[in-house]
Amino acid sequence: MILADQLVLIKSVSNTAKSFVIPLGTKHGVSLGQESLFTTDSLSVAATTKEVTRHHSYWEINDNLARVPFHKGQYVNFSNDIEALYDEIPLIKAGAKMVEYKSQQFWIFRASYSFALTQTSSFVSGGQESSRNAAQIQALYTRRVSQKVSWGAGLRYDWENNQLATPPSDIPTERFYLLGQGLYHFDNMGESKNHFYSGLTFGLGRSTTNSNGLVSSGFSLLLPEIIMGFNWEAFHKFAFLLEMAFENIVSLESYSDGLQQNTDLLNFKLTLGFKF
Repeated sequence: MILADQLVLIKSVSNTAKSFVIPLGTKHGVSLGQESLFTTDSLSVAATTKEVTRHHSYWEINDNLARVPFHKGQYVNFSNDIEALYDEIPLIKAGAKMVEYKSQQFWIFRASYSFALTQTSSFVSGGQESSRNAAQIQALYTRRVSQKVSWGAGLRYDWENNQLATPPSDIPTERFYLLGQGLYHFDNMGESKNHFYSGLTFGLGRSTTNSNGLVSSGFSLLLPEIIMGFNWEAFHKFAFLLEMAFENIVSLESYSDGLQQNTDLLNFKLTLGFKF
């Protein structure tokens, strides 16, 4: 049942700016031919339903000379009382504050495989370094602060193997990071919550390398990781994440005798994760 006044999300606006769609349908009490008032913080328009499904309704504004004064993704005040034009503006201002305050929190877990596209290390010739690959796991607490933006903080662990060609040997490296991440979420696909997103991750941590019994350790920086991903909403409040990314890792290590070894990597990686 529709309340007398409530906030609704504008799902889409036509190119002519004469009609729009909201996520309220027959299930919520909307009927064909219903006339209602839609209000922003500065303007109000009356509109009539032209098509209604169970979960959505298509509206056209009544004034042929007017245009829809809001845009896709905007919250507006919705009222069944067509005479309440002058009472709407304070309601939408108060309601907008409530929308801004109501953020969403999630946990994200990721597992990744990465390999080096380019690499440079001090005291190691280019002919020696054959390949680097790594497995990574991470956990982040994230907050969706708006329809488009989320941020998160968490931890990451890397286990990397560097295969030397001459002499043949494996040199393992472990890294631990404290992460900060920001994501931009593109529009949902149709009526689902599936969508693409992109973002950046920065990290500060510790790196340890064991080279045939000689151990070096020091700081490691993630500067940055560039992500492109897809959010697949499998269940209510549970989504799978598919990602690819490029990342720059800089490690500044030293041995017990004070000798320093610096490593600079450009990695490509693939990630599978889940969010809940």
